Amino acid sequence: MSDLPAQPESAQTAAESAADAIPGKRMSPLQRIIQIVGLLIGIALMIWAMKMALGGDNRQALQNLRNASPLLVASLVGLSLFSIVLDALVFWVTLTPRRKLPIGEMLATNSIAVFLSILPFKLSMIVRSAIHVRRHKVALKELISWFITFGGVSMASILACAGGALLASQIWPQPTLLGTTAIALALLLLAWLAIVGVGQLATRSSIKALRFMTLGTADLISSPTAVGAGLAIRAVDVATFAARFAIAAAILGVPMTIAQSAQLGSVYLLLQAGAPAGALGFAEAGTAGAGKLIGMSTQEVAGLALLTTAVRLAIAGICAAISWLWLRPDRLLRSNA
Repeated sequence: MSDLPAQPESAQTAAESAADAIPGKRMSPLQRIIQIVGLLIGIALMIWAMKMALGGDNRQALQNLRNASPLLVASLVGLSLFSIVLDALVFWVTLTPRRKLPIGEMLATNSIAVFLSILPFKLSMIVRSAIHVRRHKVALKELISWFITFGGVSMASILACAGGALLASQIWPQPTLLGTTAIALALLLLAWLAIVGVGQLATRSSIKALRFMTLGTADLISSPTAVGAGLAIRAVDVATFAARFAIAAAILGVPMTIAQSAQLGSVYLLLQAGAPAGALGFAEAGTAGAGKLIGMSTQEVAGLALLTTAVRLAIAGICAAISWLWLRPDRLLRSNA
């Protein structure tokens, strides 16, 4: 999950910021200050989350972690790797109405971006943009509309899944996996109809203002196949985050319902994507706070989020190192600096 451009801020703003961050452009002093302040806040939040997870009566959870089942640990590792693949596929499929980039290079690019997403100064977006612009010859205008589409489809899918979990917990005291999935699928269908409907209307209409409102994405979001695939893949990715929280809960001995794991997974993913200056600390502390809102212990949820992050970064780091040696984005960054 990973480096998702533009979830809390607008997709257009994030995509334009990414384009502006490509070598040859420079951050303003104010932007640098915001990134530094964001980094300091993120570090403070991470320290707070670690104190919450390691303090109080969490000795038993730490003991459970030391005695964790190899099968559960392997499942956590496997799902983290699978999530990196899914995130790359969402990027790939949302651009297919225009062109198909090499899928292997998309996977490698995404691995690097996911690992760098914890760092400030938009390094994740700088590297991702540089690879696509310089290696794949994606024009900046095309890059922006692509990232807008990716962000919009991702946001719609995450909100549909989170909404399904929330509504299921409101309808049933103990929602089942089947009930939660059914509501989420209904919301995903509505999202698909809305996005494709807007795209089709903008494409077929002679009203220029309507095309302008789609911010150059009309041809991308009018594709039923690409939008449907993007929504479905991101929904599976949300499910991997929910499953990871459920597995982490089993490892640490934390009681958790299906709806709670889906809610926490969705919140964690949104915070990972929308952190203003790198995801470090924001996702962990924010998810811990969200846990209290759904009736869970802040300490316990902080531990779950930290365990999820640790495994995610370890896997992303290994994949990123291999991918960096293959793509050598440092050469791309220097070429026109």
